[in-house]
Amino acid sequence: MKKQLAEFLSETSEWHAIWFGFYNAFFRIRTEKLSEELQKDIKNEYHYYTLGFFVARVVQAGLVSAGFIFWL
Repeated sequence: MKKQLAEFLSETSEWHAIWFGFYNAFFRIRTEKLSEELQKDIKNEYHYYTLGFFVARVVQAGLVSAGFIFWL
């Protein structure tokens, strides 16, 4: 278990993929315009990209919910 946790986000390609997934949930990016290295990182670490996208959607839902609470 410790080995698996030590390998979580241990490479820059994983960080790139999770960040672009998070960012893409807020702002639509075209992966074709990214450098080949970043395109490769997203393709090879798509599960991290998806995780980043999902986390961003949860953050968005929280922001919308908080907005409704404060608006009422």
